[in-house]
Order: sequence, then C-alpha cells, then structure tokens
Amino acid sequence: MFENTRGLLMGMLVASVTGSTALAKETEDTVAAQIDPRLNAWEHATIAQVMSNLDPEDRENVIYVDEHGGVFTNKPELKQGVVFSPAPDVAASKRFEAGTSVSKALAAPSCTSTTGPYRRVYSNASYSWLSTYVHLPGTTAEIKEYNVNGSGDTAYVYSGGWGANGDVVDAGFQHSPTYDNWSAIITVNGNPLSYSPRFLSNQDVNLKFYVPSNGQVALSVTGYDTTGTKTTLTQVRAAAGFSSSGGNILKRVTSIGQSVQGMYTGSYVKNVHWYNSYIGTSSTSNHAWLAADTGGYCSYPDSTKVQVNFVNAGEETDNIVLN
Repeated sequence: MFENTRGLLMGMLVASVTGSTALAKETEDTVAAQIDPRLNAWEHATIAQVMSNLDPEDRENVIYVDEHGGVFTNKPELKQGVVFSPAPDVAASKRFEAGTSVSKALAAPSCTSTTGPYRRVYSNASYSWLSTYVHLPGTTAEIKEYNVNGSGDTAYVYSGGWGANGDVVDAGFQHSPTYDNWSAIITVNGNPLSYSPRFLSNQDVNLKFYVPSNGQVALSVTGYDTTGTKTTLTQVRAAAGFSSSGGNILKRVTSIGQSVQGMYTGSYVKNVHWYNSYIGTSSTSNHAWLAADTGGYCSYPDSTKVQVNFVNAGEETDNIVLN
C-alpha cells in the first residue's frame, strides 16, 4: 500500500511540475510573440520579464522605466512617446497629489493640500490591484482651466496609492487645456513621466493600476486615442515598497492641480463618473470595491468646491467648481 501511495504522490508531483512548466512556456511564447524582433537580446529579455508579470490583456503596448531611468518597450516606436522632463503641457504633472504622503505604517493619508482641490477615495492597506471605468470630460460644458495669477489650473483623473514604506504613486490622466485631450502619466515620489499616444476627451476609459511584481507598479489604460483608434497602453515603473501580494493603499482621485493654490479661479471639471470599480490582489483575486474595502474619503477643501454624487464605494460622479 505504501508503494502504491508513494507512486501516486510522485505521479501527482510530476503532473504538477509538468503542468507548471507548460503554463510558463505558454506565457513565454505569448509574450515573445508581442515583442518586436528588432529589439536586441538584452532589451528583449528585460521587457519579456516585465511583460510576463502583466495581465495578458495589458501586453499590447508596454513601456517600462527602471529605477535608473532606463526605458524598455516591446515596440521601438513607443520610446518616442516617453517624456521625462515636464514639457509645457506636462509641467503640471508635478502638481499631482504626490506631496501627500503616509507613514511607513501606512496611516491614513491627510486631507490637506497646497496644490489644488481634489476628491479622493482610498482603500485600506490590503490591496495590490484595482480596475475601474471613468469618464474623461471634454468640451467647455464639462471642463475649463484658467491660469489666474500663475495658478496654472490643470485637471487630473487618476489612481495610484502608497506602498508599505510610504512611497507615493499617482497614475492616470492629465488634461491638456490647449488641445482638450488627455495624456497618460505616472508619477513616482513626485517624479513624473508622460507617454503617448494621447486620448480623446468625452469618453469612458478603463483604468487599471496594480503591482505586477514587488517593487514595480503598472498603469494600463484602454480607450480611444486621438487618431480614433481603440488602444491599450501599459506603463510600468520601479516603485520601491509596493508589494504584489497586497499591503498597499490604493486610491481614485479627481483633481485640479495648481502651481499657486486658489479656490476662486473659475476653473471647473465636471461629470467625472467612476464606476465598475474592482479591487483585490490580482486579476484573478478581486471583487467589487465595497465600503468594507475603503479606508476613507476626502473632499478638499469642502463640499462647496468639490461636489460628489455618491452611489457607493465603487461608484460616484465628481464635480470640482472653483467659483
């Protein structure tokens, strides 16, 4: 009987290892098929490793920036869309919420600001993956940004969060007052990077933010770019302290970023509808974002400037009106 049991266990072990090997080989082959053959061996190996940790639907257009500022992409042309230093239309990226930090113990973030008004919904410290749909406003009926006394008002719609050691990530969209479209942007500890293509205003997009592996964060957005093509763009950056197994605070934010804070500039952003919000630790372990998942809410400075049509913890419509 012992010999039969040992044989059965060995057979199960071999089958498990064989199955895992086959699954890894399938992932490797799938990833390799999505990498341009023009990449050299080192670039191929680096981006392949990053892509293997991403959700399969997020591997179409991938940009990875490592901790040294090295840029790797699965398609050479994607490198042309990476902007490191704040260009005129990106300068406001430093006015993200990134000044708001939390302690190493991941205490609740403060509800204050020196960089403009915002609405924030944040989770408790248990998660590493979120997906949500959000409306990107467009036309003067929904959005208008003024520059009063150097305020440089710029609208943002983004996710992100805080890692276990207090690192801050803001990841989402920045509006262009000049062109009335949106760029995907990800900021780690106040260091902004933006990417092309830009996305059309007046559409609902899918926004995902997650931790594909320890010390890395990913922003994946799906929507129509300014050519009218439906596009999935995924950006991965090094971010120390973020854990892929959970233990991070995640967030959803609507804001008007300002260089010089002022609550009477006349700027507004309306109808930012967040919905179908899911949260968890991975694409296979998540659930609808509920009150039990929520660490708190913040409307800064108050409900006269930040108006919220609240449905539940995973759905609301935000309006910020500075008059």
